[in-house]
Amino acid sequence: MPPPVVLDLPLDAKTYAASLSFPPVADRRDKILQTMVFSECRQGEGTGRLVGGLDTRPNPVAPGEGEPKFVCGLDELAERKPCIVYSFGSYNEIMFEVGMKGLVPSCEVHTFDPFILPTQESVDRFGFNVWAWGIGTKANPKSNDQLQPLDEIMDYLGHKHIDVLKLDVEGAEIPFLDWLFDRPLLLQAIDQIMFEFHSHKDLEKYAKRVEGHGFSPVHARVNDQFFEGTEIAFQSPQLPTDLM
Repeated sequence: MPPPVVLDLPLDAKTYAASLSFPPVADRRDKILQTMVFSECRQGEGTGRLVGGLDTRPNPVAPGEGEPKFVCGLDELAERKPCIVYSFGSYNEIMFEVGMKGLVPSCEVHTFDPFILPTQESVDRFGFNVWAWGIGTKANPKSNDQLQPLDEIMDYLGHKHIDVLKLDVEGAEIPFLDWLFDRPLLLQAIDQIMFEFHSHKDLEKYAKRVEGHGFSPVHARVNDQFFEGTEIAFQSPQLPTDLM
């Protein structure tokens, strides 16, 4: 198997805006981020890295480009049994999933999208699991409903915790976060969570709320294709409850 694609982009949340082509937007975003208390990964300095992203080689390892995501403690994840990764909203951009399986083969990687799924060839080649569901906020007894709450999905798959929860769901992260904040026990079952804010208003409000629930921001990155998009990765200060 070819090695996973990992882009080494700047990790300093306070300086990344300097290269943007929208200075006023960058200034506002930077001011918001500077009010946040960024931390090193819980596992220690230098234990986080960007996973996935654009593969520029002549023979790409998988279809779809996607954006790289910052993940803490890959060596620690390799020791966890089980290691569980959920990726919502792949839209067939599966470089993150491919990267995670390449770096931590022992992790169960599950990708979810109700619209466009990876080909069976990709699934067989890289060894992750595919589900035609999106993230929802209301329990629905219909097993074929496209949107399912996170706790219902975890119950169905038999998972007690999530090591890495990645959401790229084009605005649906806001109602999901409102729903998640009302479920503290479920929050305690998540170690790392990463998602994109699509407006400065959402960034300012919801990033602070995630912090207020005990998660530390460990990385911020601009979405180069959407000038108000900001991806932030958060990590819990402690292991999920069932691993303690």
